[in-house]
Amino acid sequence: MKQISTLPLSLPVRAFRLYARYWLPLLVWYLLGRGLHDVLLEVAAHLNRFNAIFAYSAVSVAALCWIAGFVLMFHVVQPALPTVSSLQPSGERGLRSHLRAVGLAMLPFLLVYSSWELFEDDVRRVEYRSWELDPFGSGPERTDFTLWFAGAAVVAWLIVKLMEGITRRTLNPVSALFAAVFEALWMFFAVFGISQLLKAGLAWLGNTLAWQNFAEFWSFTDGLGPILPIRFHDVLGLDFGWLSIAYEPLRNGIILPIAWLAICGVCYGREMEDVRVLVDRRRFARVVERYEEKAPNVVKRWARRFPPAGVREKYYPPLHAIRLMLAASVPALLLFCVFYSLFELGGVVLTQSVVTVIGPHNGGLFWQEVQPLVSMATDAIIESLRVCLLAVTFDLAISRFTAAKDAAKAEPTPEPAVRDLLAGKN
Repeated sequence: MKQISTLPLSLPVRAFRLYARYWLPLLVWYLLGRGLHDVLLEVAAHLNRFNAIFAYSAVSVAALCWIAGFVLMFHVVQPALPTVSSLQPSGERGLRSHLRAVGLAMLPFLLVYSSWELFEDDVRRVEYRSWELDPFGSGPERTDFTLWFAGAAVVAWLIVKLMEGITRRTLNPVSALFAAVFEALWMFFAVFGISQLLKAGLAWLGNTLAWQNFAEFWSFTDGLGPILPIRFHDVLGLDFGWLSIAYEPLRNGIILPIAWLAICGVCYGREMEDVRVLVDRRRFARVVERYEEKAPNVVKRWARRFPPAGVREKYYPPLHAIRLMLAASVPALLLFCVFYSLFELGGVVLTQSVVTVIGPHNGGLFWQEVQPLVSMATDAIIESLRVCLLAVTFDLAISRFTAAKDAAKAEPTPEPAVRDLLAGKN
């Protein structure tokens, strides 16, 4: 029997075995999700010539199709995950389960999509394609965030609440589907709108007199380095030496894998309810419960209503997934990040190998036509392997955490005198 401390080293082997078992449906769902994403971006390019709101709505639905493809990929491999499958009640698989997982995964996916500027890439792609369709026309230029975008976000949010209410009462999968679509719309307009407003606010701040005076003081501190031991220029410029150099590796090598692990956790959203019970029994939760018991009844009633149930249902599962990994094993989490980065390197090597095998061609347009196909094929393989790695890592985290909890419950409780002695009491 393997020791539990060596189990994280088997993650790549388990991921490859999972891929060998489910490679065909994984590739099909990935290509279908990405294909719909690209088709909707083409539709958005045509709509952008007439109305930017409709074009941006198509971009948000394109992101929804992509995350739906990943959710289905995670659900495809779920039967091969022993711990995750054991937590799922019987009869929970189906369209409603998939739609619920898409809705839960929407927020962390859109945050990743926005933080790594994938929204910007989609928007630039749509605008460039619109220019290709009508280079001499007077189509709309890049649209900044306006009140129309805010109004669209509010309308989409109201429709989401309406569809969610209908779904709770009737359990209708059609209303759940509309709720997921409009959830993507309002989240896209909210996330993209906030980022645009931040950029506009920073641009306005750069033109103010206060900022100009600050910039002059900044330039004045450049000459203070030889005189004072503190480099004010580096402090004001947020230049932290080697930390600035390590920002991109930390961002792409640790933060991004953990964010995707949170997406994986919320894709198994029903199972996270049981994980929440396990994680919430930790020390902080016990302290909160102790103070809650001593609080007046009025405070108890208001505390139980906050945050609302909808907020807990949508936004807590990603946090529970990250808390689960941290509680299970921090070294295993860091080792997973290493494997995730190695898969990224494997994708680069695979692409370069395919290009080398095909070799150069005399036709000038050959690689213009072939390169997108090569990129899509290699991306499909690597992303499918990543899904397998994420799934087995999450399953391992749950198994390690539950094993540790069971072992803690099995330990005998010491007598009061022994407990006082261990606590340092006389």
